[in-house]
Amino acid sequence: MPFLRGEFILLGALGYYLLAWVLVGRDPRKAVPVPMFEPPAGYSPAALRYLWAAPTGFDSGCFTAVVVGLAEKGVLRIERNGSTFHLHDLGLGNVQLLADEESVYSALFHEGHITPDLPQKSFSLGGTGRNGARQACRAAWDGLKGKLDEQLKKGYRVNNGRWVTLGVWISLLGGGFLSFDSGVLNSEIANNVAENHALLNLVLGVCLTGFWALVLFFCQGGITLLRAGDMGPGFGLGFLGLCFGVMLSIISMNLYALPGLLRVTGWMLFGYILNARFLTLMKRYSRKGRQVTDHLEGLRMYINGSGGSHAKLAYAPEMTVAHHDQLLPYAVALGCTGEWAERFDAVSSAGRGDLQGENRVSGGFIGMPEGAQISSVLAVGGDFDRALMASCGNSH
Repeated sequence: MPFLRGEFILLGALGYYLLAWVLVGRDPRKAVPVPMFEPPAGYSPAALRYLWAAPTGFDSGCFTAVVVGLAEKGVLRIERNGSTFHLHDLGLGNVQLLADEESVYSALFHEGHITPDLPQKSFSLGGTGRNGARQACRAAWDGLKGKLDEQLKKGYRVNNGRWVTLGVWISLLGGGFLSFDSGVLNSEIANNVAENHALLNLVLGVCLTGFWALVLFFCQGGITLLRAGDMGPGFGLGFLGLCFGVMLSIISMNLYALPGLLRVTGWMLFGYILNARFLTLMKRYSRKGRQVTDHLEGLRMYINGSGGSHAKLAYAPEMTVAHHDQLLPYAVALGCTGEWAERFDAVSSAGRGDLQGENRVSGGFIGMPEGAQISSVLAVGGDFDRALMASCGNSH
């Protein structure tokens, strides 16, 4: 009974993946959560965003966080003028940048992007490329992505690719038995092809299963890219998925009777989701990656104000404008700008004069809302993030 054999093999693939996950796919044990008041040494806001967003990795938040971090370090200034943002080069001076920060700064303000009619190297964001913004931002985006991929793709996560590959082949074998069995084919094809050619049937079934996986991959990839704002590639993959999906529908309606079509479709969806899910689950943190992410979670705990008892926060640094600005890029990277703003506002409203908006002295941000309201502008998905993405040729 090849059809039932195919079903058992697909269920066996589930059992195999569960066993493999227990053996090699589980993350190292987390440390006891402890608030961290400083980011891990040697990691930029973009690098922490890259690790925190895993397995997605690089996204718009990495780029926004690194630019905000450069402003906090004083090498550039972010100026808001109505709905327009301007970036001004303030020079490196004695500031030491990390490798990924250096790649972004060099791409934004190398000599080819100096505007002759302005007293300093500057350009506007969100336009159609005036003052070299489009070329500079795109080069900075590509350079940052390449640098983070080079630094963080290896050593922090273990992909377990061989285990996943074996699971894919098990699923293809099960789909091969399943999709070309005489019990689900319509009677004419079953009588003419499927009854006395077992090996040929298996080969054809595996090929058809691969075609199912290709169609589902194109459809999923198109939807994922469209949701991420990559409209061109998203529509391209979606169009391929639609075209191949029509072809697959025609083939399937000719191969199967309706009960068989529904049964095969259900198992094909099961097999694809199974492999797609465990492709992610089998990626685990290495010991080094676990240590960094534990530190990262402690930093998020402190920024969120969820450090637990007051004893745990007894040694927290004094909340000053400088401390707020120091962790602001990391709050942007970790999606905590709102919580960090609330903590700053709570201390400011308690009567601390040096935290009041009129005494704010940070030179990296000009024309922004005073006090902690600046966080809503700089957050991922905020006005500044959208302006940056428009200049990079991306959209949300």
